[in-house]
Amino acid sequence: MLPRGFESLPLRHCLKYLWRGARVVEGNGLENRQARKGLVGSNPTLSAIKKYLIIEYFFMDNPKIIIKRPQDCTKSDIKQLEKLVVEGGQVNTDGLDKKIKECMFLAFCYANNELASIAALKNKSAEYVESVYAKTGEANSKSLPLIEIGYCFTNHHHRGKKYNSNLVDKLLLKVKDKSVFATTGNPVMKSFFEKRGFRRVGEPYAGIYNKDIILYFKNI
Repeated sequence: MLPRGFESLPLRHCLKYLWRGARVVEGNGLENRQARKGLVGSNPTLSAIKKYLIIEYFFMDNPKIIIKRPQDCTKSDIKQLEKLVVEGGQVNTDGLDKKIKECMFLAFCYANNELASIAALKNKSAEYVESVYAKTGEANSKSLPLIEIGYCFTNHHHRGKKYNSNLVDKLLLKVKDKSVFATTGNPVMKSFFEKRGFRRVGEPYAGIYNKDIILYFKNI
């Protein structure tokens, strides 16, 4: 019997990974040859894992993405998101609960019933955006986006699985007809925004938590 969730996948893909008890492990050459015959030590059960499948993403974590407006969130949703934002350590926590509730959308990614990653679309005032724009040394723009991508954070033991990238991609679909901006000092996020057509604005500037912050705009 195959592990639950893999019954419909073809066994011809079961050439590299073996299921043993509660673990998925990579077999050695001999075991891989035996796997073709269905002979794997004392446990002949094979995991039907496709060639490029990420094991933890598909089977162990089973991620679930939920996007809500703040008014549709429970108090527990808000508190969990706030906890991860604080854990990220890159934002001013004064009035954080109020700021979260003023967002346009909040995005949650759960893995194994644990909140693994978060992101948000934040409503910003024209004055705030103008102040950020000025820090880059660029001349002011006539039309500034007032929606900011922020509160992007992934719990440390869930990193490397593209959870946050998936969250932000889904948030961007919510505002695909609007202009948005983001500020980041994270090299991974810089690459993320550039790959998605965001334009880098001006020069890096120093913030409270990072000395190399880049402003990215994506105008419609």
